[in-house]
Amino acid sequence: MNNTAKSVYTLFNWNILILPTDEEIFVGLCNRPETVPPFAPPGAADDLMPFILQNSGAISEFNDKTGVGFDRDGSRYVVLGKASNPTNMIRFSVRQMMKPDEIRWKYEFID
Repeated sequence: MNNTAKSVYTLFNWNILILPTDEEIFVGLCNRPETVPPFAPPGAADDLMPFILQNSGAISEFNDKTGVGFDRDGSRYVVLGKASNPTNMIRFSVRQMMKPDEIRWKYEFID
């Protein structure tokens, strides 16, 4: 794959979700830079959290040593540290969208 990514996402709490089709996607938390100085406009009040839940398309490649992967759409994902979910947002959100017996995680969460 070429090194020019369509989009780049850095996930700080993350895991890889194995879908019922056996495709794998990144799921994790990603910063919203527009809410954090110096990117936020002066005096801007944002009632939303400074991060969002982000998921990828189907993963086309992932190097678990470097934490860098790509999805089939050409977006690059950089994961920080080991799979973790201390706020439980990732597991909670996935449980809202999938049946419990369909949820499979590639890595054990380190919380």
